[in-house]
Amino acid sequence: MFTNAAVGGALGAAFAGVLVLQLNPQVPLDPRVLAPLYLRLLAFYGTHLTAGFYLLIVVRQLFSRELLSPGWLSVRLLAWIGTAVAGGAAGLMWSNLRGLRLVLTQETAQRMAAGAAATTLCAFLLLLIAAVH
Repeated sequence: MFTNAAVGGALGAAFAGVLVLQLNPQVPLDPRVLAPLYLRLLAFYGTHLTAGFYLLIVVRQLFSRELLSPGWLSVRLLAWIGTAVAGGAAGLMWSNLRGLRLVLTQETAQRMAAGAAATTLCAFLLLLIAAVH
């Protein structure tokens, strides 16, 4: 259960990195810059999201009729966690775009809208995978 929660936390930290890069287009896409940024986001957001997802999995276990016995990495569990992370990230992207529209350049706003639309599509596809699985 912990590895699934940790993957969800890492995914959430990656989406937080995408949000940071969308709001700061002047940051170069260089691995020497992005790796320390991601490690900091992983240390903060990844840790908290991992704990939150683990707590959700444990609470689900407490109230479930069937015990969940996921493998090290469970597609079913990760589809639901990915849906939550991508949906939350899409919501944050759209709210950032709406709230900061007046101070963003046209090019930055278009890139943020494209990123938010792609993330929304990913959340929808993950929801489809989770519902079908």
